[in-house]
Amino acid sequence: MGPFWQLGYSGTPGNGKANRVFRVGASPAIPGHDAGHAPCHAPAARRAALPAALPVDAPWNGPPVEESVSHELLALHFVWACTGPLPSRGNMRLTKLEHSALSIEKSGSRLFIDPGKFTTPITEAAGTVAIVITHEHDDHWTPEQLTRILSRNPRTPIFTTPSAAEKIIAADLPDIGEVIDVAAGESVLVGGFDLQFFGGEHAIIHSSIPRIENIGVLVERGALYYGGDAYVAPEGVDIDVLAVCANAPWMRLAESMDYVERVRPKRVLPVHEMLLAKVGKTLAVTRLRESADRVGANLIDLQPFETLELD
Repeated sequence: MGPFWQLGYSGTPGNGKANRVFRVGASPAIPGHDAGHAPCHAPAARRAALPAALPVDAPWNGPPVEESVSHELLALHFVWACTGPLPSRGNMRLTKLEHSALSIEKSGSRLFIDPGKFTTPITEAAGTVAIVITHEHDDHWTPEQLTRILSRNPRTPIFTTPSAAEKIIAADLPDIGEVIDVAAGESVLVGGFDLQFFGGEHAIIHSSIPRIENIGVLVERGALYYGGDAYVAPEGVDIDVLAVCANAPWMRLAESMDYVERVRPKRVLPVHEMLLAKVGKTLAVTRLRESADRVGANLIDLQPFETLELD
């Protein structure tokens, strides 16, 4: 198993405010934890019971922590020690929202990716177990969208870049829980979803604009890959659905076409298109379809709120 996820947690246990972010290293040896198992995120009910299982005065035998934190807080780290077999993909359904926002449902659980400002206010959020935000730009997240999701699913963990995590924490949202900064090469099993992260930097917009952090996310070991605002993709992975940008200030359409032909997914899903007029979107989709055809992929031109089944 590769490096485990970096955990961001509240300053004081149970205060409901995520105001610290710090890193833990690779998961230590745990009975039954091997290549066929992965760490999982304990549900809130179990997490609440953990201090009794690991008293605050117990010695800490976990991975090194980069900054000094109390045993009281470290007791809550025990959530990452829960193990279990890697889940099967099962039946999953993807719903395309506007722009880059995606919702993936599996066995009654829901994962949101990039609920930003160009997306209709989110009202269908029941069962949300995780939120992934690829980077800090507001077309990929807003405090208002997170508040809508969290109001129905308090303390849902949010996985994002370190810089975006700082902005989310600074927003001081109600019902906030763990804000977890992740980096390329890290993975997590959360709420039945297997997530792996790739990339590191946002594509260049202009030489005058500093580059920011960006992560891509692989869902269920290849059912879906979305790279955020970058063209990084996992190597040697068979990808069912590749979500690919159709338009952005940082891209040329030729780059997205090359990306499709390099990754060679089974299906191509155009996203990130809200800045396009109808004629522009038609052109972008046509060109992306040509690239998909060249590698034997099917282009799926979902409209907002349309769905598809993931393999």
